[in-house]
Amino acid sequence: MLETTFHLYYRPTVKISVMIEFSNVSKQYTNGETGLQSVTMTLPSNNLSFIYGHSGSGKSTAIELMALKGRPTEGQVAVFNRDLAELSALEILQFRRSIGLVHPDIGLLEEQTISDNVALPLDVVAVRYKQILPRVLEVLDMVGMKSKRDFYPSQVSIQDRQRVCIARAMVTDPELLIADEPTSSMDPALSIKVMDVFERLISYGTTVVIATHDSQLLPNRRYPIFELQSGRL
Repeated sequence: MLETTFHLYYRPTVKISVMIEFSNVSKQYTNGETGLQSVTMTLPSNNLSFIYGHSGSGKSTAIELMALKGRPTEGQVAVFNRDLAELSALEILQFRRSIGLVHPDIGLLEEQTISDNVALPLDVVAVRYKQILPRVLEVLDMVGMKSKRDFYPSQVSIQDRQRVCIARAMVTDPELLIADEPTSSMDPALSIKVMDVFERLISYGTTVVIATHDSQLLPNRRYPIFELQSGRL
């Protein structure tokens, strides 16, 4: 990964064994829908964990809560051994910058090239200009998109766009990478290649959490699987 340290606020100086912990977490939306019901789970650091379930199971709600895109109605969500409910406004901003997030709602900028889209998070954390392009090309190469770095999003397929979003989430070398349905538009062969990329990240010290409905991603992978059904673990 990139040799330069980005000095992100939530990069722990002491290695921790637990990355994410849900303690009796429930989430009720204003429209009356229930996202999660009394969920308790512990996701280890420096590992890959799956949150598995079909549509409506609550897996996207779990991703939103651990990425601080929402707040639980009840219970506690802790990341990096910090209770997210206790963070100040500044700490929330720093926290969000310190994780990589692959989410269907975070689209690409159509007027920017693929390289520029991937580079955006590096601009936010003020990485030196001469370091940006090598890092961008590195992660694009990892996801098999380096040859299309000068294309615009409208010029590539949905599968390619999804790979670009994954590269963008990886580019800051985050301690934690959270991916919601990262292979949903990919064929089985490409899904396997992308999963191989996520597995490689573990060796670099990144903790990876993947929410998926695709049971074919799960067999023969020796990682924790947390299955949700109707908001319950």
